[in-house]
Amino acid sequence: TRDLTKHDADKPLRRVEKIRAAVLRMTNLIESTLTAARIDAGKIEINPQPFDMARLVREVCDRQQEVAANHEFTIMLDGLPATIRADRGAIDQIITNLLTNAVKYAPDNPEVTITGWREGDDILLSVQDHGLGISAADQQHLFTRFFRAETSTGIAGTGIGLNLVRQLVTMHGGSITVDSAVGQGSTFTVRLPVSGPAEMVAATDVSLPLKAAQ
Repeated sequence: TRDLTKHDADKPLRRVEKIRAAVLRMTNLIESTLTAARIDAGKIEINPQPFDMARLVREVCDRQQEVAANHEFTIMLDGLPATIRADRGAIDQIITNLLTNAVKYAPDNPEVTITGWREGDDILLSVQDHGLGISAADQQHLFTRFFRAETSTGIAGTGIGLNLVRQLVTMHGGSITVDSAVGQGSTFTVRLPVSGPAEMVAATDVSLPLKAAQ
């Protein structure tokens, strides 16, 4: 005879977690879609201000942890400066999209590592998962809007997130790289100037080539 009391008692909690996860995914999708539309219309400008990057990363991780209880986020940010100058809302969207993808495409590998450090006048932030990975051929198109890698087949998505990430990074005068192999996970690394963009980059000027990690 099995005692199902605890199992049954956990059902409402699991349902609540699923609902919260669905709401967060929908919120992220709506925000990404609206931001992409504003960029296309030339109606978005970044507003660089000093803020604590490490604190923002932890806030986004806490938010993701609430709806990704099976995943474990390892955060290593001691190498970051006390503050950077950037648009906090835009950086929030960048980190949120990268963490969402790390969780989504590594359903059976719960470890996600977020590392931040400084190199000269730039800061770098990497998000590493141990999930499905991306082929070399697909990496060349990964930041194209609506493109979805072959390994994403069967996983819900729109192909908007990474394109938006690259646009927001470019607007800050930064860059993004990907290092990945099928079955071995992916590492996305964002590079941003500590003191903010040297000059404001037009929102629609996102024709910079993909800088794939070697």
